[in-house]
Amino acid sequence: MFIRFTLAWLIILVVATYDNYLTVKHGPVIGEMEYNPVGRYVMGSEGGVPLFVGLKTAGVGLSLLFAFVLWQRERLRASVLRATYVVAMLQVGLFGFLETDWVRIQMRSRSCKPNGLVSAMRCSQSPIR
Repeated sequence: MFIRFTLAWLIILVVATYDNYLTVKHGPVIGEMEYNPVGRYVMGSEGGVPLFVGLKTAGVGLSLLFAFVLWQRERLRASVLRATYVVAMLQVGLFGFLETDWVRIQMRSRSCKPNGLVSAMRCSQSPIR
């Protein structure tokens, strides 16, 4: 049972790392693409993208720590495992969303060439919405 718990957390950590990678990679325009209003607020603050990435990483780390603490209580293990499975499935969905969204952005950047991704995000005549 612990192996399945660990594998689920490995999925969560891999997708969270990939999400942070994309956030850093597209830092100059990520504020325009972020759907989370709290994330937009944090990125608009003085700390910007580095603060946002740090808070996301801290949130995942604290969640992992909390799950392992709860795992130590044998009567809670089944519930912790189910909750971890749900979060892992949501992370797989997030991965699919990130990939779909980045494909859309790349298609926009091809149809609106001027200055790469930044201009592509502001391009209004793109056929893809």
